[in-house]
Amino acid sequence: MTISTVKKFALTSVTVTGAALTVPMIADAALENQVLRYGQQSEDVRHLQTLLKEKGYFTYQTATGYYGDVTVRAVRQFQGDHSLSVDGIAGPQTIGALLKDRPSEQVRSSQSTSGGSSGTLIRTGMKGESVSNLQRQLRDLGFFNSTVDGHFGRVTQAAVQDFQRSHGLGVDGIVGPQTQRQLQVVQGSESVLGSGGGNSSSGNSGSSTPASTGLISPGDRGNQVSVLQQQLKDLGYYNHAVTGVFGPVTERAVRDFQRTNQIGADGLVGPQTHRTLASSPKRAGDSVSTTPSAPSGGNGIVRQGMQGQQVTNLQQLLRDKGYMNIAPTGVFGDLTYQAVRKFQQDHRLAVDGIAGPATFGALQGNTTAPSKRQHPLHQEEAVAGTL
Repeated sequence: MTISTVKKFALTSVTVTGAALTVPMIADAALENQVLRYGQQSEDVRHLQTLLKEKGYFTYQTATGYYGDVTVRAVRQFQGDHSLSVDGIAGPQTIGALLKDRPSEQVRSSQSTSGGSSGTLIRTGMKGESVSNLQRQLRDLGFFNSTVDGHFGRVTQAAVQDFQRSHGLGVDGIVGPQTQRQLQVVQGSESVLGSGGGNSSSGNSGSSTPASTGLISPGDRGNQVSVLQQQLKDLGYYNHAVTGVFGPVTERAVRDFQRTNQIGADGLVGPQTHRTLASSPKRAGDSVSTTPSAPSGGNGIVRQGMQGQQVTNLQQLLRDKGYMNIAPTGVFGDLTYQAVRKFQQDHRLAVDGIAGPATFGALQGNTTAPSKRQHPLHQEEAVAGTL
């Protein structure tokens, strides 16, 4: 039987309605003849990371689907421990060894009322109540505008991708544990806010108290977004109608609020932004230093592995100079390290990837990068994380 035949057989076995899902069998069959290496990004890489994680080699908090340094190290360690050629490339021998002790089939119940259990993948081609529940969740959140039919087709996949994109998740159209958790978080905050009466639209001057501290992000819609927009409007950051839809105008207002209140300006309304909104936030137009300061305390050195506001400040300075093209995260990973080294090289500083007084001085000066640059430095091992 060929690999192609195995894949077709495995895929067919998933579509039996409401009974058993042999999802790992599909992924395993699809992975068997692959050669995966540094720089690739795909669902096969995500599955490789899951296999390595199950055996204790991939130690990052979640499988991301990007084959970066963390994955290379995990593969090399696994190869060394299993007397394989240690090259950091996952070919048939390495993948075969990973699959050797893994059950060929994992049967999972599809009767969950929350869109699938945390260990079940829901993906294109599947049918059943778990898909119906997923479609209802996406419909309630405004991402799915078709009939709930229990069939995971192209419309459902597009809705999942839109949801993932708007919440900063890996966009693969597959509903795995991370997407399921985010659906539950968002839907949970929707239900809390929906039961609160929602009388923030008129009659109350001043900022409204947020009804939830759950994450609110671009693409969200509902009462929690209306409350947010009213708060930002009261503070002078949002000058449009309260629509309940978190679009680009609302995102800009959130970023302006975060900058004025010296919060990491990522456009996402998380716990810190919620707390600031609920305390004594600065209004639009209040004076605030627009240049992030060098980190206080210690010897003023910021290096790889550090986290916190000083890293956020550094990343904002690098972004302002054109050396980073994504929002600051406060985590000093490989991407920040590469950006620092490039800045140091361009400005004739010691190239060590460590941001000390000399590097901060150059970043805070009036110098600009020698030429317009576009550094789409590749996304790191985690979408949300290891910058």
